[in-house]
Amino acid sequence: MLLLRPELLGSVDRYVHMARSGTVMVDVDVPYDKRAKSTHRFTIADTRGALNVTIPIVHPERHHGTLLSDIMLSDHSPWWTTAMTALESAYGRTPYFEFYADDFAPLFDAGRVGTPLVDFCRDLDNVVCRFVGLSQPRYGHVDGIAEDAVDMRRGVPQIEDFRRYYQVRADKLGFLPHMSVVDLLFNLGPESLLYLEGSL
Repeated sequence: MLLLRPELLGSVDRYVHMARSGTVMVDVDVPYDKRAKSTHRFTIADTRGALNVTIPIVHPERHHGTLLSDIMLSDHSPWWTTAMTALESAYGRTPYFEFYADDFAPLFDAGRVGTPLVDFCRDLDNVVCRFVGLSQPRYGHVDGIAEDAVDMRRGVPQIEDFRRYYQVRADKLGFLPHMSVVDLLFNLGPESLLYLEGSL
């Protein structure tokens, strides 16, 4: 079993570990750590290079003992529009954006304001896994850890021998590793799973 913390459209590295694991459990009750930006930020390959897309969040006034499940999506700025615009700008010319964009768009909606961040991460994970062909991870509270569990709740290590894959702007920007999984999905489409499993 692989144990992860919730992440917003996590890195390709994260999904490589998921593809190579049998069962994936995402612990929604890990302590909130403001330094762990990947819970509400993802990195895409924009027209000028790597771009961080941040979704604003609200946490309880009390900080001690705050869990990720306590964190809500904020109404600070129209982030739902900004995020989808960033995705379209970055990936509108990739081979597969037009096939998948309509499934992501409803998730980036003003109606998400005030809802739990972990639910947003779960719903995006489910869309990605459905298109890639991975089993959807289980989101919930983790009571105990099995002896054979691989615990990456403190963070997913970057893959050192990161293999290149097709990126639409590689001739201009060079290859950009460790991007959000949407970079892989929009560029490779159905072949994403072959890459994640190491057979591409």
